[in-house]
Amino acid sequence: SDDTSLMNIGTPFGSNNLFFKYGSTELVSIGTSGQVDFAGNVDCNAGLDVTGATTLTRGTDNATTAIINNAGTTGGNCLKLTSGGTGAGTSIFSVFRNNQSSEAEVFKIDGAGAITGTAGLSIAGKLYFGHSTTTFMFGSNNPKLQVTSATTNEWAGISSVSFTNDTTGGRLIIGKSKSGTVGTHGVLADNDQVGLITFEGSDGTNFHRA
Repeated sequence: SDDTSLMNIGTPFGSNNLFFKYGSTELVSIGTSGQVDFAGNVDCNAGLDVTGATTLTRGTDNATTAIINNAGTTGGNCLKLTSGGTGAGTSIFSVFRNNQSSEAEVFKIDGAGAITGTAGLSIAGKLYFGHSTTTFMFGSNNPKLQVTSATTNEWAGISSVSFTNDTTGGRLIIGKSKSGTVGTHGVLADNDQVGLITFEGSDGTNFHRA
């Protein structure tokens, strides 16, 4: 290495086994326990593969925060991971539309486990509340949205509550289109079923319609 760009290997140069410096500024280091530290943002254009690292940190202004920023493109997304966040509203996982210092979070998970998406959440698979596997109903029905609970006062309830300053209340809307493609329309024929609400009880093995 020259007087400006430096690469040091071994403990005589500090607590890290390997680190790269520019002048007196440490850019990247690998510690004795395998942690990888970055002094600045990570450019996603070049790609980043960290295997087995215990931590990925941004070591300049906030050692508890890891930031991956696609700085090489206009409007690049930014991913931020923060350790030690607790309680509602304290983000521990955040995705920003552009730059985390100037843009609002478009998706986040806070210290209490709440998930927020400013533009809504799009989920291609099934969504389970209260359980991690499918609960099959009568006729092997496998609903897309499943709410289950064994807790009193929850009772696997679903509520729709409107807080608008008008005369409109919460609502449940059931619809049907025969187009075969989500988001498009196909006309229904006479006697087609538009919606169905069923009541099903367990016989100890399976659910049956009442």
